[in-house]
Amino acid sequence: KVIGPDDLARCAELGAALAAGLAMGIF
Repeated sequence: KVIGPDDLARCAELGAALAAGLAMGIF
């Protein structure tokens, strides 16, 4: 499967949300 720009953007969005949630949990 070829990863398109949309998938990349969604992945980045998900990663950012995950990182934010992780940061909230730590601090």
